[in-house]
Formats: sequence, C-alpha cells, structure tokens
Amino acid sequence: MIFLSATLLLSSGLLLYKSRQRKFKLQLALSREQINREKQALIDALKVHEDHLLEARFEAQRAERKRIAGELHDNIGSLLASVKLYCGVVRKENPPANPIAEGSQRRLESLVDQACNDVRSLSHIMSAKVSMPQNLEQAIAALSNTVTRSGQLQVDFEAHGLDHGLPDELATTIYRVVQELVANTIKHAEAKTLRIQITRSFNNLNLLVEDDGKGFSRENRHAGLGLENIQNRLQAFDSQLYIDSTPGMGSIFIADFNIAA
Repeated sequence: MIFLSATLLLSSGLLLYKSRQRKFKLQLALSREQINREKQALIDALKVHEDHLLEARFEAQRAERKRIAGELHDNIGSLLASVKLYCGVVRKENPPANPIAEGSQRRLESLVDQACNDVRSLSHIMSAKVSMPQNLEQAIAALSNTVTRSGQLQVDFEAHGLDHGLPDELATTIYRVVQELVANTIKHAEAKTLRIQITRSFNNLNLLVEDDGKGFSRENRHAGLGLENIQNRLQAFDSQLYIDSTPGMGSIFIADFNIAA
C-alpha cells in the first residue's frame, strides 16, 4: 500500500514536472515569437520612416529644381536677352571696322544665342513633370524630342517591353533619373548625341543612357550633386547607377530594376 502510494505520488510529480516543462517551453516559444514580431515591426517602422525621409528629401529637391528653373528662365534668361539686344545696338551704332572685329562680334552674338538656348533647355528639363495618364515611354519620348528640337543635343530614344506599363512610383523615378542624366549631359559632357534605351523582360527592367561626350576620369566618377541625387533615388528600389566612362570616350550609365510581379 505504501509502495503504491509512493508510486502514485512519484508519477503525479513526474506528470506535474513534465506539464510545467511543456508550459515553460510553450511560454519560451511564445516569448521568442513575440520578440521576433516586435523586431520585425521595428524593422518595418524604420523602413517606413526611411521611405518618408527619402520622399521628403525628393520633394524638397523637386521644389528647389522648380525654383532654380524659374530663376534660369525669368532672371538669367532675361539678362541674356538684354545682352543680345545690346549686341545688336552696338553692331548698328558701331559697325566693326575690320574683318577681325567682325568675326569677334559674330562670335559674341553666337555665344549669347547658345547661352540663351542652354538656359531655355535646362529650364524646361528641370521643371518638366511626368503627367499621368501619360506613360513613361511617352514622357521620355516627349523629353527627347524637346531637347533634340532645341539643337543642343541629338537624343535617340527606344523602349522595349513597356506595353503593360509600370507602377507610377517606379515610372516617375526612372523619368527623373533620365531627366537628370540629360541635364548633366547638356551641362558637362559636350556631347553631340545621347542614346536612351529602356528594356523590360518579365520582371526585370534595364535602363541604359550613353553619350558620345568627353567622358570623365574614375576619380570624378561619383562626384557632383546630380549623380548623388540619382543614387539616392535608386536606393528606394534596391538599385544603383553603374557608370562606365573614360576621358575622350564618352559615358555609359546603367541601372537595373526588379519589378514585383
């Protein structure tokens, strides 16, 4: 009888121990799951916060670009128009006395005309917007035609696989990247032609921009606010700008995107 009672007591103790052990393991698993959920929630919150900061930065950049475009068009453009007007006055009231003076006068007028065209082109590029429902292909084609008509740069554009369109945010980012690269080419590259190619294959999209300008060295490859802005934009899509440039050999810019199915 005593042995049976001891056996029952021992069995009860073992059952109670195992029950508590199972409960402890369950609580431990739940605690780990809760910690993982909280950790993931924190990561998600940080990502959202980072996205908001990035968007705020882009919005500030857009506002600054618009302000600079206005300054270029209204102030500098007006000043250059005045310079051009006075060049005409000088020519009329004081005709060049010899061929050398005549050549210098014509060169001055040509430079003023070129400066006016450059300011007009840059002002348009910096203030241009992607107007929906206009799609990305139409927007870049319109930009290319505008720049080509200005006489500053021959822009050739081709697109493949964009029949199904892209998410608005991605389309806007790609357009802004192209816009920035076109502006940089006009300002710095001394190029005659620029080729823009966008190719989509299933969920992958490739952007290639190539110019025949003067190129730049490896040391200056990531210099400049324009290229920094582009890299910041691409980070939001886990992409980056690859640059291949050699002095005297032009430049190639490539970015790849993964498009969620």
